[in-house]
Amino acid sequence: MVGTAAQTRSRGSHPNAWSKLIMVLVVACGLITAFQPPEPASAAVASDFNPGNIISDATFYDSGTMSVGQIQTFLNSKVPNCKAGYTCLKDYSQATTSQPSQAAGCSPLSGQNNLSAAAIIYWVSIACGINPQVLIVLLEKEQSLVSATSPGAGSYRSATGFACPDTAQCDARYYGYFNQVYNAALQFKRYQYYPTYFNHRAGRVNNVQWHPTAACGSAPLYIENQATAGLYNYTPYRPNDAALNNLYGTGDGCSAYGNRNFWRMFTDWFGSAQNGGYFLRTDSNPDLYLVSGTTKYRVPSMEVFNTLSALGPYRVVSSAYLNGYATASKPASTTIRNPLNGDVYGVENGQKHRFSSCELLVAYGSSCGAAIDLTSEQLGRIGTGADVSAYFLVAGSPTVYWLSGNVRHPIHSWDAVLTLNGGAVPYLTSISASAASKLALGKTLLEPLSLVKSAGDARVFIVDGLDRLIPVPSFAIPAEIGKSRYAVVPDAIFAGYQRGTQDLSLAVRCDNAVFMMSQGTLRAAPSAATAGIPVADVSSDFCSRVPQGARADGPAVFIQPAGSPNVYVLRGGKASKIESWTAAIAINGGATPQVIAISAANVASMPSGPSILSPASLVRTADNPTVFLIDGFDKRVPVGSFVTTAELGIENWSQTDAASMSGYVQAGESLSRQLICGGTAYFAAGGRLYPLSAPGVTGLRSTMVADLTCAQLTLADSGPLSSVFVKAAESATVYHVIGGTKRAVTSWEQLLSLNGGSAPSILTAGPQGLADIANGRPY
Repeated sequence: MVGTAAQTRSRGSHPNAWSKLIMVLVVACGLITAFQPPEPASAAVASDFNPGNIISDATFYDSGTMSVGQIQTFLNSKVPNCKAGYTCLKDYSQATTSQPSQAAGCSPLSGQNNLSAAAIIYWVSIACGINPQVLIVLLEKEQSLVSATSPGAGSYRSATGFACPDTAQCDARYYGYFNQVYNAALQFKRYQYYPTYFNHRAGRVNNVQWHPTAACGSAPLYIENQATAGLYNYTPYRPNDAALNNLYGTGDGCSAYGNRNFWRMFTDWFGSAQNGGYFLRTDSNPDLYLVSGTTKYRVPSMEVFNTLSALGPYRVVSSAYLNGYATASKPASTTIRNPLNGDVYGVENGQKHRFSSCELLVAYGSSCGAAIDLTSEQLGRIGTGADVSAYFLVAGSPTVYWLSGNVRHPIHSWDAVLTLNGGAVPYLTSISASAASKLALGKTLLEPLSLVKSAGDARVFIVDGLDRLIPVPSFAIPAEIGKSRYAVVPDAIFAGYQRGTQDLSLAVRCDNAVFMMSQGTLRAAPSAATAGIPVADVSSDFCSRVPQGARADGPAVFIQPAGSPNVYVLRGGKASKIESWTAAIAINGGATPQVIAISAANVASMPSGPSILSPASLVRTADNPTVFLIDGFDKRVPVGSFVTTAELGIENWSQTDAASMSGYVQAGESLSRQLICGGTAYFAAGGRLYPLSAPGVTGLRSTMVADLTCAQLTLADSGPLSSVFVKAAESATVYHVIGGTKRAVTSWEQLLSLNGGSAPSILTAGPQGLADIANGRPY
C-alpha cells in the first residue's frame, strides 16, 4: 500500500442516531475519554524526518486527541466548498456493521444506520486505541480523501488502502469507507499485538525497500518503535533522499512517498509526531499505568511518575483501551531496562544512568528483577547521563560515600571525592536511608596523596592509597608532586589508617619500579635504586595518581636544582656537582643524560659529594702548581710535561677547588705518553693514540688509565704497531722509539732494514713533540 492520492465527502450525522450510538458504545466499551485540543502545527522540515521513528507510539496510539466535533471541524476546514454533484468526506455518512471484540485490542462496535465520516473515525479510534489524527492522515495519504473536492466512489471503496496490494486489485471483502477505516485500525493493532508475525519489527535492524521495484534495492534500518514498524508493515517502503529533498513534490524513479507523506501530512496538520504520553488512566479509576509495548505497569507513587515525567503527560482513556494492555506482575519503577541489550538504568533528575552490574543495583536498594522494559523510543525520551558509579549520597545527608563490596565508606572531603575518582566529578546517585542501612559502615576515606596530621600528633603524613599514612620528613619532598598544604583531621579517622615507619623520600618504589619525584611528575629512574639514596616503598595507587614524566634511564641519576645551571649526579647517597657537560656525558656512558629537575631545597638537603671533574681533563688548585690529568672519576695523575699532554691531544688546563681535588686519589708516578686501557697499550703522537702490539714495543713506561679516560681521547685508525717510528712536525728526522729512548734513523735503507725490509708507518708528533722521550744513540 504505497500512498498516492484521492478522497471523499460525508453528510452530517443524525442527532438521534448519534445519541443512540454514544449510549451503545459507552455501555459496550466503558468509555470515558477526555480530549485535548490538537497541538499547533507547523510546516514539516525534511531534516526532521527520522525513518526509524516516523511517529511515536504515544502519539500513534493516543485515541483521545480529538472529539467527534473537533474531527468534523477539521474536515470542514479542509474542504470549505465541495464541487457540485460530489459528496466530500466532511459530508459523507453511511450505515455501519457491528464488529466483535478483537484479541488484538479492538473493543466491540454496534452497527448504526447512519454515521458521519467524522463519527466513524472517532468511534473506530476509540474502539481500537488509534489516534484519530492517524486515521485522518491515512485517509489523505492513501486517497487524498480529506482534501478532495470531487471524490469518486473508488476513493471511498479503498479509503485507507487496506487489502490493496501494490501488485494486485484490492480485496472486495473490505470495500467501503467504514470497512476500510475499521480494518486499517484493526490491522495496526495486529501489528502491535503480534509484532513477530510481520516483516518489519521494532527494536531491530530491518531491510526496508526503497520502492516496489526490486531493482531499486533496500537498505538496513533500525526501527525504534512499534508505531513506525506498523507503518512499514502497512506501506513497506522508505523515502530516499530524492523524495526527502523535494518534500512536497516528486523525487526520482526509485522514490516512494507513502511514509514520507504520512509524516509530512501529520506534521503539517497536527504538529510533531513525537508528542503524546505513555501514562494512562481511566476517568472512573485513579490508578495510573505506564504502558510500554503491549504491557502496562501500575504506577505506585507520584515519585515514580515525576521521575519518569519524560514519558508523560498522562492520558485519560477508556477502560476497554486500557484493558487491551497486559498487566505486568510488577509495578512501574525508576529502574528501567533496554530489552535489546539488557542494559539496566536508574532514572534520576530527568536522566537515565546505566548500572554496570546487578550487584551494584542491589547495593543501592533495587534489583535487576525490578527493572521494567521500555521501548527504544521511550528510552530515547529520557536523557542519558553518566553511568552509576561507586559514589553515592544517602537521602537527607550531604555526605558522599564510596561503595566497596558491601561496605560504604564516608569520604572526608569533596577534594577526596574528586581525587578518588581520578579528578573527575562522579555521578552521585541518591539511595534511601533504608538501603544504606543494609550496607556495612567502613572507615572514613581521606584524600589520597593529601598531607594530613591529627590534632594529637605533630607529625605530618601523606596519604598512600586507602589504608596507609607515610611520615613526611620535609615539606619540600611532597612539594615535588604538588603537595604542600596539610589538613588537620580527627584522631578517629587516623585510627583507620596504618602509619608507616619509613619516611617519604624523593625516590619511591611501586610495582618493582623506582621513580624520582620531579616538578609534579614521577620519572622512572632505575639507577636511583643503586644511587645510595633513600627509596620509599609506596603503593601502586600512589604512583597511579601522579602523572608520569619522561624516563630517566642510564647508569646514573642526574638532578638539577630548579633555576640553576648546575647538574649533579647521585652517587653513594651524595649529590656531586658535575663541573662540565662533557663529564656528565662521560658518566652517562657517552650518551646525553636525562636530567631530573627538583627543587633547590631538596638538592640542598642532600649530603654533598665531591665535584665530578671531566675525565681526561687537566686541572690544578690555587695552592698547588702541579697539574693533574683526571683519570676516570676517582684518580688524578701528575703531569710532568705539557709535551706529553699535547701529544695526548689535551691542550688546556683549568683550576678547581681543593675539596673537589681531594676526591681523587693521586697516582704515584707522573703521566706517560704511553697509556694502557682496556688491556691495550697506546702510543700518543700528534693528538692521537696508536695501538701497540705489546706494551714493550717502545720500552717506555706505561700509565694505566680508566677506559672512561681513553674514551675521551682520539684513537687512531690503524692496526697494532710492532715498531714505532716517529718524527716531529718541524723536522725530517725519523726516530725509532725503542728501549725507552728515541734513536735517530740516518738513512732510508736503514729504516727499511729496521722494519724488516718494508716501508714503515711514520707517526708525526707536534712541534717539539718528542721532547719528553729521552734521546738514545743514533743508528
